[in-house]
Amino acid sequence: MAGKLKPLDIERETKAGKYADGGGLYLIVASATAKNWAFRYWIEGKERWHGLGSFRDLSLRDARLARDAARLRVKGDRNTPGVDIVAEKRAARQRTQAAEIAAAAPTFQQCAEKYIDAQWSGWSEKHRAQWPASLKRYAYPPIGGLTIADIRPSHIYDLLAPIWIEKRETANRVRGRIETIIAKNTDINDLDFRNPAELTKQLREKLPKRPKRTVRHHPALALCLRCSRIRRLRPGGNRAQRHDIETDIGSALHVAVAAEDVGAAVADPHPTTFAAISNRKNSTFILPTYTQFKTSGSRTASNGSLH
Repeated sequence: MAGKLKPLDIERETKAGKYADGGGLYLIVASATAKNWAFRYWIEGKERWHGLGSFRDLSLRDARLARDAARLRVKGDRNTPGVDIVAEKRAARQRTQAAEIAAAAPTFQQCAEKYIDAQWSGWSEKHRAQWPASLKRYAYPPIGGLTIADIRPSHIYDLLAPIWIEKRETANRVRGRIETIIAKNTDINDLDFRNPAELTKQLREKLPKRPKRTVRHHPALALCLRCSRIRRLRPGGNRAQRHDIETDIGSALHVAVAAEDVGAAVADPHPTTFAAISNRKNSTFILPTYTQFKTSGSRTASNGSLH
C-alpha cells in the first residue's frame, strides 16, 4: 500500500503532531529529535495506540511492515483469534513488575524471624523455646521459602494434616503462629486479603476429623469425693498437726490407688486411717469418724463437693 509519507519528510518534520501514513500508521513528533512510530486501531469501540519504535531504529519501510504485522494480530485469521495487543503488552509489563516485587519481598521464614526478634524481650522462656522450635520443625520446610503472597490455604492444610490428630495442641499452636506472622506482614488496608492460615470452614472440613476428647479422672478422685468435707474451723493452728493429718489422708488415698491398680475394690476408704485422723485432738481440721462417714457417705458423694 502506497503511503503518504516520504523518507525526506520524516527527516525534516519538526513540528509537534501526528502525521498519518495510511493503514493506521502514524509518525508522532514531539520535537526535532523525538519522533516515534505508532499503530492506531480500534477494538470493542475503544481507540488504541500501539508503539512500534523510534524513527531512528525503524525506517519508513520497516515501520510499514511492523504496522502490517500488528494489524494482522489485532484482526486475526481463521485459525487465530484477534487480540488487543496494547492490553496484552500492558499485562506482560504488570507480570514483570509483580515478579520483580515478589523477588524483593521477604520470605515467610525471614518474616517469622523478624517477628520473633521483635517479641523476644517480652516473652517467657517457654515462648522463647516453643516459637522457633515449632516453626522450624513444621512451618519452615513447606512454606519457609515462600513469600507471604505466595502462601495458599493448601500449603497450610499440607503441613497441618499429618499432626492434626496425633499432636492436637501442637497443630493448633503452629497454625495460630503462622496466622499471626502472615497478619503482621499484610497491608491493613487490603480488604480483599484473606489470611490463608485462618481456620475457615473450608480448612476445618478438609482436615481429618478429630475424635472427641475422653476425660480420664485420677483414680483417687472417686475416693476424694466420698470423703466427708474437711473444714478449716479457724485460721492459724499448729503446722505439725496439719502436716500429720495431710500425711494420713495421703496414706489413705495411696492405699486406695494401689488397690485400684491391682483390681481390688475401693468402695470405702480405709477405716483405720480415717478413724485415726478424725480422733485427733486440738486439730484445726475435723473429719467425721468412720461410722459417721458411712452413714453420711451417700449424701456427701451425691453432693460431689470437697471443702
